[in-house]
Amino acid sequence: MDWNEWINNPLWSKLNVGAAQGHGNPSVSPTFLYAKDLRSLVYQGLPLIPSPVESREDLTVPVEPNPVSPDQATRTYLHLAQVALALSESQENMVAPMEQHALRSMADLIHQIAARLLPSDNSWAVWRKMWSMHLGSAALNPEGNALEGIRVMSLSDTLALDFDYLVFSGLNEGILPRAGRYRGMLSFDLRRAFGLPEPWADEARQAYAFYRLLQHCTEALLLYAHSGGDGKVTEKSRFLQQLDLEYRGEMQSTQRALPVRLPPASDHSIRIPKTELVMDLIRHKLSNKAISPSSLSLYLQCPLRFWFAYIRDLKATEEIDEQLNAGQIGSLFHLTLEYLFETKEGKDLLPEDWNELSEQIPQALDKACSHDDFKPYSFDQGVNVLVKRMGLQFLQEYFRGETRRSQHERIRLLGQELKFNQASLEVNGISIAWRGRLDRLESNAGRYRIVDFKSGNMTSNSKELELESLQEAMDGEHNKAFQLLCYAWLAHANPQPQRRNKTILDETIALPLELGIVPLQQASRGARLLKVCGQSEIDLPTVQAFEDLLRGIFREILDPQLPILQTEEVDRCKYCDFNRICRRSAED
Repeated sequence: MDWNEWINNPLWSKLNVGAAQGHGNPSVSPTFLYAKDLRSLVYQGLPLIPSPVESREDLTVPVEPNPVSPDQATRTYLHLAQVALALSESQENMVAPMEQHALRSMADLIHQIAARLLPSDNSWAVWRKMWSMHLGSAALNPEGNALEGIRVMSLSDTLALDFDYLVFSGLNEGILPRAGRYRGMLSFDLRRAFGLPEPWADEARQAYAFYRLLQHCTEALLLYAHSGGDGKVTEKSRFLQQLDLEYRGEMQSTQRALPVRLPPASDHSIRIPKTELVMDLIRHKLSNKAISPSSLSLYLQCPLRFWFAYIRDLKATEEIDEQLNAGQIGSLFHLTLEYLFETKEGKDLLPEDWNELSEQIPQALDKACSHDDFKPYSFDQGVNVLVKRMGLQFLQEYFRGETRRSQHERIRLLGQELKFNQASLEVNGISIAWRGRLDRLESNAGRYRIVDFKSGNMTSNSKELELESLQEAMDGEHNKAFQLLCYAWLAHANPQPQRRNKTILDETIALPLELGIVPLQQASRGARLLKVCGQSEIDLPTVQAFEDLLRGIFREILDPQLPILQTEEVDRCKYCDFNRICRRSAED
């Protein structure tokens, strides 16, 4: 378990200053380590993190050597195998015999995988998958005959295997079957019609694996908890209840009250004190890297996420997938709209113009699908076919709604994909440059409106764009409202943004203006306008008050007395790219 924690989370709090005494920088923080500090940790003469200049001779693969030189990911895992072997062979009796065997088996499995691994542009992701699938549970049998003894396995690992004696733990509802979560834009009916996996298919697989194991075993011990960790009564699995009703053989039921003494919960929260080194990093980044509204909104959601993404430039591992993710779907729709309106900038959009553009949507969508960014993906099969069809439908609904709107409003398209790169904010002697891009700028009878397109949806009763006060935009929950207000401030600070063709907008954006979001999945309703204290007009006093709030955020970031902490709102961690580092992901 310790090795699994270490490989998944190099910032793990157990890897602290005590382990590094005499082997590195004595000023290392006990709860946060940089890569250079990790490389200073030594065990049995081997650094825990391999040096980038290690020679290949030090990492010889004993089984069928791969003629291709190992990449960085492969060298790192081979190095981990070396450390594991050193630990298993230690004369200090640090680990039990069964754990020694597990470490040796893990090292052997790493060598076997490395010898057969094909070159990949995403080798870190491949090794991550291999670790999750195999290495984390490598050979938990005691030494001897692998077909005898104890095997600790998950239910999904038991397919096509038979055992004489079984011990099932955790047979509670919600654990078996595991509660499924569905996240996607396709309805269940569409998934069924196109033969795509449905959420309940996973439950069926679990049921098959469970009952098949019982079919051939001689004896099974089925364990479930009557009371949960919070003292509430918990329900046994529906699979077990079905056995109670239908099994005709002999079953013995025993209930025991077991006194459980749990150790105090350890605090795994990450806290980064703002030492002089950390402050230098923050000041350097704010002085040299333009910040965007979306980057700053990360700080409001979680300061630690802002540290990882903006200050340290950490990027999430890109998983190889044939299906477009949510961000790519949004980019596809934005590019389609850009193609459609590229000849309409600076012109009034009359009903006949919208009808003409509506007929051009299929061609513009095809052109966007053939863009270099989407060449690796097929739009002739799989889920991407439905993405394209539904995108066509969303855009047609939007154009129909705008056609009706243009019949009683004078809509003038001033620009799209407008770039702000001349705005800055002076805070504590640091000039903080900004960058941002508007999806669409239009006017209606002289009133300017900034429109942001979102590929997701917003419920009709959503309060995301309704603020009782400006301060509410800073709570980390109203991110869309915060970003729209940032656009208003950018338009005031840089009233003539740059077009995609590098030319400057002819008109000067003037206050007051309106800010709106068009959720493309409900595009027929048009833009949802931001309202502050019930008003949809954003005037100069509102923008100036928002600028004061922005300065307050940066003063907090630059305050050396305030450490960088992770958010206490755990729900925000669900879709964070760094939730495994914080040990707040579902897998942990």
